[in-house]
Amino acid sequence: MKNKYITSMQIKKQGFSIVELMIALLIGLILLTGLVTVFNTSSKMSRTQNGLARIQENGRYVLSLMRDQVSQAGYASCFAEKEESPVLGGPINPSLPPPPAALASTKIAWNIQSANFVPGLPLETTASGQVAFDPGFLLFGHECDASGNCIPALTDPGADISANVPPVGTGDGDRIAGTDVLTVRYLRGGREVAFVNSSTNTITLTAFASANPPSTVPTSGQVLLMSCENISPSVMNIVSIGSGVITTAQSPPNMSKLPKIYNLQRDFVNVTYYVANNIVDGRSIPTLYSSFNGATNAVIEGVDAFDVIYGVKDGFSNTMYINAGEVQNALTPLNCWPAPELLGGVSGATGVMTNVAGCGWRSVATVEIHLLLNTIYNSSTQDVAFRYSQFGSGEYQTSDLASAIPHYKMHRKEFTATIALKNIIH
Repeated sequence: MKNKYITSMQIKKQGFSIVELMIALLIGLILLTGLVTVFNTSSKMSRTQNGLARIQENGRYVLSLMRDQVSQAGYASCFAEKEESPVLGGPINPSLPPPPAALASTKIAWNIQSANFVPGLPLETTASGQVAFDPGFLLFGHECDASGNCIPALTDPGADISANVPPVGTGDGDRIAGTDVLTVRYLRGGREVAFVNSSTNTITLTAFASANPPSTVPTSGQVLLMSCENISPSVMNIVSIGSGVITTAQSPPNMSKLPKIYNLQRDFVNVTYYVANNIVDGRSIPTLYSSFNGATNAVIEGVDAFDVIYGVKDGFSNTMYINAGEVQNALTPLNCWPAPELLGGVSGATGVMTNVAGCGWRSVATVEIHLLLNTIYNSSTQDVAFRYSQFGSGEYQTSDLASAIPHYKMHRKEFTATIALKNIIH
């Protein structure tokens, strides 16, 4: 009878059998595998979502910035133009003959009386011998290929030589092959003018402008005087500034309709965009840079491609989109918009500018920007195939990265914007 009670106690003290342990381990392993799978999937999704959010934010920011800057091209407080009149002018499409009498607005050229104008801007000589600047060059671009060659060249007249755009390469700071370069120019600030005295070469500022000078008032350099009447803006050298009166080395034109004066070295803005390699912790990160009057700043990281095409208008207001090389070379005096004229105000300052290489820039009415952005850091565990083309034909693929830098395991997205040049009159 004693053995019965002992057997019951012994049964309660027995552990799990080997089969039970194996079953428990298998169940635990299955649960753990499921948890690891869920964790990995969640991590991948989080990494992808963070990368796509980064692309979206960068794209939204850069397009907003470039819209603001590019739309400023050619801005001035007031820019007069000749009234529309029938002139012989051709359509922009080089394959079409010029129309017999297209209506076109003739722009007014800047009269360059100063010996040293802003570096890099192309000057022309009119038939009457006056030196002039074509305001069409207030926007200028470069179509660059995979070898780093650009049309127009980065040293051609019209290029922003203050930007010091780097050569193509794969090192830190080298320009990314196959990406374009874009320059916009405009005026900012300026000071109101009360009256102009051409006989004494003086320009008198308004009481408000005299009482509220800028933080620094240069006493040398150049000034640009313009107004809302049909007189060419005039560039002159500064002799002295004092008591609200600016004395110039050349005779300023008499302007009475809301005249305003700009200091070119301070108020004339050159902004140039290009893409260069930025090596951080051994990783190549293509970055969009802007050069603002020679001062270089990083705009956004993760830019695989930057392409610009230009909408040019013909005499019938039709628009055709072509690249910078075609704007520079494909258009001829036969189908460029009419050359600007110098108009009155200064003795002998009359005449039409000559049609030279690059006259197509005065015909650009819109700019279309294309950017291919990446997530900067790996957002996938494998290479992600993609297609990109500024003409929508899927020509640019994963294997075609002309930059010759690693493209890593990242997602990509194209951003595009069409920007009207509201300050360059056509």
